[in-house]
Amino acid sequence: MWWVAPSTYSILVSPQNLRPQAQWYGFNLADPIPGFALPLQPEDAAPVVNLKQLLGGIYDRSGYGLVIDYSQAPEPPLSEADASWAKPLKGSHN
Repeated sequence: MWWVAPSTYSILVSPQNLRPQAQWYGFNLADPIPGFALPLQPEDAAPVVNLKQLLGGIYDRSGYGLVIDYSQAPEPPLSEADASWAKPLKGSHN
C-alpha cells in the first residue's frame, strides 16, 4: 500500500497500454502545477505538458483579467490557508 499526500487538485494520466495503472500528480493552490508527460500513441515520445503555461496563455488571451472581479470572494470559498495565500494576489490580476 502507498500513501499519497492530501491535495485539492490533481491530474491523472493513464496511458492506454498501461491501464488500469495511472500516474497521479497532486497539488494545492499555492503549489506550482506539475508538468506531466502526455501519452500519445505507444510508439510516440510523450511530450511534457506545462499546464501552468497553457492556462496562463488562455487567461491572457481571453481577457479574464478584465471581467473577473478579484475583490469578490471566490465560489466555492477557499480554505482559510488558501485564502491567506491568495489575499496578496487580489490586486495583481487587474
